[in-house]
Amino acid sequence: MTSGVSIDSNVRPAFFKNSALPRSDSSVSTTAASVKSIRITGTHPLGSLHVHQPLDSPLSQEVAAMNPNGAPDDDEPPPLAPIEDDPVTDIQRDHQSPTQHEHSLGGGDIVLIMDLPAHFTVGYDSVSFTAREFLGVRDIPPGPHFFWVSETEASTTRCGFWIISSATEKIHVMQWDKFNEVIGEPASQVEARFQKDNIRDIYPKLAPYQFRALNANVKPAISQSPSPDPEFAKSTNIWHQLTNSITVNLLSRITSRQAGDWAVHTSDRVKGALMLPAEVELEKRVPNVVASTELNFTFSQVAKTYDVESIGSVRTEQANDATAHLLSAGISDEDVVGELQFSFLVGMHLGNEACIQQWWHMLVSVVLKAYTLPLKRPELARSLLQTITAQLVYNERYLDGSVLDYGPSYARDLRMALIVYKRRLNEMLLALNSLATPEQAAVGQAFSDLEAWVWKFGWDIRSDYMRKGKIMLEDGEEVDMELTDLEAEDERGEFAAVVVELDESGKQKDLVSWD
Repeated sequence: MTSGVSIDSNVRPAFFKNSALPRSDSSVSTTAASVKSIRITGTHPLGSLHVHQPLDSPLSQEVAAMNPNGAPDDDEPPPLAPIEDDPVTDIQRDHQSPTQHEHSLGGGDIVLIMDLPAHFTVGYDSVSFTAREFLGVRDIPPGPHFFWVSETEASTTRCGFWIISSATEKIHVMQWDKFNEVIGEPASQVEARFQKDNIRDIYPKLAPYQFRALNANVKPAISQSPSPDPEFAKSTNIWHQLTNSITVNLLSRITSRQAGDWAVHTSDRVKGALMLPAEVELEKRVPNVVASTELNFTFSQVAKTYDVESIGSVRTEQANDATAHLLSAGISDEDVVGELQFSFLVGMHLGNEACIQQWWHMLVSVVLKAYTLPLKRPELARSLLQTITAQLVYNERYLDGSVLDYGPSYARDLRMALIVYKRRLNEMLLALNSLATPEQAAVGQAFSDLEAWVWKFGWDIRSDYMRKGKIMLEDGEEVDMELTDLEAEDERGEFAAVVVELDESGKQKDLVSWD
C-alpha cells in the first residue's frame, strides 16, 4: 500500500475491469517472463483498491526538501498532479449533505440504501413490503419522506430515517451497518460518491415511489355512518397532510443531527421524560450507538401548563387552559404542528414508546386543552385539528395496530378531551356570532371533520352528553348509572364553586334574614 495515495477498501471489485498488470514487450526478450512479477502484501485482492484522490506523501516532501534539484528515480512512479478545486463544486458542497448528489435522469429524488440484507421488511411513507433485494427508491416527489427497515415484519426493533426531497433531483445515500444493525450515513463518503457515479446502472433496479406491493398494508375504508370523509382522506395526498409542517430545521432540532442524517430508532427516548422499566431494559440490550440517542421536543411531559410566578385567578386559568403554555413555547406555529406529526409517525412506524407517549401528551394535555387558541391563533388551531384528523384516518386505514390501544385509558381520555373542547369551541363561536372571522369559522369546520371521523368509533361527543341513566346487565337486570367524567366541567359559569364566609352558627354571612 503506497503512502502517497488515498484509497478506499470498501469499493466492490466487481465494478472494476481491465485491472491487469502491465505486460512486457515479449518481442524484445524471448527468455524473460511474459509479465513482470511484483510483491504484494495485504488482505485485499489485487485490483480491488482504487485511487480516488492523490495525496502529498510526507516522505516524498522530505526527500524533495533534501534534494530539490535531484532527478526522480526511474524505478519510482511519476508524480501525480493535484486535482484542482472547482469553485462551483465548492459552493454546492457547502449547501448539501456529503451523501447527497444530483442526477439527470428525471422523475424526482432517489434514495439508495447500501448493504441492506435480503428479505428485509422495507417501508417508506404509507407503503411497506418484504423485499428479496432492495437497493432504493426512485421518482420521489418533493416534500418530507420517512423510510424504515426491519429484519422481519414482526421484529421488535426498527430503524429509519427522514429525507426532505426537493425539485433538484438529488441522490440520498444511506448504508446498513451490519455490526450495530442500524441504518445511517455511509461509513465511506467515497463509496457514496461511487454509487452516485454508477446511478445509471442502478436506476432500473430501483423501486418506483408509486409502487404498490401485493402485500402492502392498506386497509379498505369501512364507513359506519353516512357522514362524508374529509377531503384529504379520499386522496392519495394524505401523506402531505401528515407531514406538511416537517422541515429541515425541525428534524435537525429534534434529532440533534446534521442535515441528511436524520436517523431514528425504536429505542430512541424523549429527552427529560421518565423512562418506563421496559425502556430501561431495552436500553441495556441495544448497542451504545443507539441507546445514547435522545429526541428533543419542546413540550415536556413533566412541565406544568401554568407559570410558577402566576398567582390567583391567572394561575387557575393557565392550569385549566393550555393556550398560554402553547404560545409561550418560543417556536413557530409550523414547528408546533411539526412536533405533533413527527411524534406520531416515528412512534407508530418504529414502535417507539417514547414518541407515542409524547404524542398523547401533546394531544390531550396541550392541543385539546388550549381552549382559547381558536380565538387567539385560529390558523394554528385549524392546522392542529386537521393534523389530528389525518392521523386518526391514517391510523385506521394504513396501520395494523391502533394508537388508541397503547393504554387502557388513552381512548377514554381522548373522548373526554374532545367533549370538553367541543363545548368550549361552541361557546366561543356562539359568543362571537357574526363577529367571527373566516379563520375562526374554519376552526369549527375542521373540528366538525374530526367529530365525523371519531363517530365511526362509536363516540358521541355532543354537548348533551348523558350523565345519568339505566343500563342493562348481561343477566337482564337494570341498574342506575351515573357518569362523573365531566364533574369538573359542570362547575363553570353560573355553576362555578365560590368561597363563602360562615358565621358562628354555620350559616352563610351577608344573607338577608327575615327573622
